[in-house]
Amino acid sequence: PSSPLYTKLYEQGLINRGYDYGAFRFPDGACLLALGESRDPRAVQKALLEEAARIGREGLDEALFARVKNAGLGARLRQLDSLESLCRSQAGAHFAGGLYPSFAALFETFTAEKAARLLSDTLTPARMALSVVNPKETNGIS
Repeated sequence: PSSPLYTKLYEQGLINRGYDYGAFRFPDGACLLALGESRDPRAVQKALLEEAARIGREGLDEALFARVKNAGLGARLRQLDSLESLCRSQAGAHFAGGLYPSFAALFETFTAEKAARLLSDTLTPARMALSVVNPKETNGIS
């Protein structure tokens, strides 16, 4: 939500405050996910692809990367206060072949350059899918 792209899409009315993102890792793979309501999902998809390509060419803003990285680390640390979150996270890490508490060491190794390369290599038309769920026609029935 603090990125210039999020702000631009929000101000253009292409996304709302409920727009969210996530990353999922599983054995032999991973995926990035962006989800939410949009009046023009294809425009959002196009903007994501264009931003990933720009980041690949120009890199990430170091200050923005540091803020996002620190926010992510803080969110992971807060999960340690919730037994339910900790158990879910540890189970997920176990099935991905790791230990959840090792996230802090991983955060230290992740750089803006690695993040830029990940985004530009991953967010490409060949590796992206768009799923649109439209409201069901009610034929006048509520």
